[in-house]
Amino acid sequence: MNLLRLLAVFGLLLAAAPSASPGQRDLAQTGDSSAGEVARARLRDVLTLVEKGDPAADAAFAEAYCSTDGFGMSAAEARDTIAELHERTRGLEEASVTATGPAEATAQGTTRLTEEELALRVRVESEPPHRVTAIERVRPTALHQDSTAAAPPLSDARIADAVGAYAGKLADADAFSGVILLAREGRPFLLRAYGQANKDYAVPNRPDTRFNLGSVTKIFTAVAVLQLAERGQLSLDDPLARFLPDVPDPESAKRITIRHLLTHTAGLGDHVSAMSHDPFRARYRTVDRMVELVRGVPPLFEPGTRWRYSNSGFLLLGKVVEKACGQDYYDYVRQHVFGPAGMIDTDFCELDRVNERLAVGYEREFSGGRGYWRSNHFDQFVRGGPEGGAYSTAEDLLRFDRAMRANKLLGPELTRLATAAHPMSDAHAYGYGFEVEEGGRIVGHGGSFVGAHTKLDMYQEADCTTVVLSNYGGAARPVVARIRRLLLPAAAK
Repeated sequence: MNLLRLLAVFGLLLAAAPSASPGQRDLAQTGDSSAGEVARARLRDVLTLVEKGDPAADAAFAEAYCSTDGFGMSAAEARDTIAELHERTRGLEEASVTATGPAEATAQGTTRLTEEELALRVRVESEPPHRVTAIERVRPTALHQDSTAAAPPLSDARIADAVGAYAGKLADADAFSGVILLAREGRPFLLRAYGQANKDYAVPNRPDTRFNLGSVTKIFTAVAVLQLAERGQLSLDDPLARFLPDVPDPESAKRITIRHLLTHTAGLGDHVSAMSHDPFRARYRTVDRMVELVRGVPPLFEPGTRWRYSNSGFLLLGKVVEKACGQDYYDYVRQHVFGPAGMIDTDFCELDRVNERLAVGYEREFSGGRGYWRSNHFDQFVRGGPEGGAYSTAEDLLRFDRAMRANKLLGPELTRLATAAHPMSDAHAYGYGFEVEEGGRIVGHGGSFVGAHTKLDMYQEADCTTVVLSNYGGAARPVVARIRRLLLPAAAK
């Protein structure tokens, strides 16, 4: 790099920051080139760039301090990482920079956009020229003592105002798109749509827009299996071999039980990856076709000895439903789950047909130092299955919640079994098809896929229900976290 080019690079960096950081001034004045000091200085530079969101300055920093020869973090990677951090955080408030290793430094603060705690780490080479080798998020330590339990409960109206304002702030920054529903005793006190269901035609989301539920679908499959157990058409301790004698293989089918499948303790893996890489995946529209992807794939561990989340396990449960009742899985769930719950807008939509009010999914990607939206058209499966991919609305999920609480879908005993943490799930806190969180105060399920992020929370200490549906990948997470912080203290009202 010649002298004129160097001067141009540093001119861009200076333009991005109002003044040099203390670490930069120290390096300039003392010439201290230790890896730790350089890491802290580079981290302060990154914090400034993340706040400003200047693509030219990002590129200048990346070219000056990152790899251009294939070693360490490339300039292109650094530039796109900084651009993504800007879009997702808008910078950190009250960020503190500390040395966390001989050649690394970490900053922790609160993001300006989502108001969440975040920690960023920069690593540099241990030897000169100390190029940046990583810019990464790490798990933050608690900045503030959790005061959730001591916080005075808010009224539903104030909770609705706070959640609405927070989601609106994210939507204005195009960081959230979807529908939020908050209800007490089955009566919504917030039902609001944000963003667009289709960006190509600027179609707004509506309260009755249908979203890809991802793995929230598992609760429907679990209820179907438990219904059949309640009617005596199967036992939770039946071996899989009773219904599928050669899946995944004859010996494993004898050792895996229905209970193992429901609790993710069967040791099975994830067929969804194989479906994703199949150029002819439009053919996967029946349970039988999907089950072929599990055939011949042995368990990863002895069934009943460990917990491991498994999409393939719930796919096989869908086939068990068919074998036990002699009815197509999709027809059974429509008749015995969606129907009794009054879920008029929920189905396993075949995406090569006309479907009303479906939201298109989008992912935010970064290239050339700038972000752009990519639709999930070429990531979708033509039809969801027992493990995930049904479409529904926020109000239909509230209807499901009401039906579960009223024991319209299952009797009290199996409802309690489904929503209590299985001992082997340990820190994962999973029941029989339901996630169990906050020490049992919340049950439900989450779902994620390319361009989809959803969460159903059923508060157990009070009759509260929250639904967050988004057609942006990962976008429900901060909204759900904010709702919980506001609603948990009020849940016992």
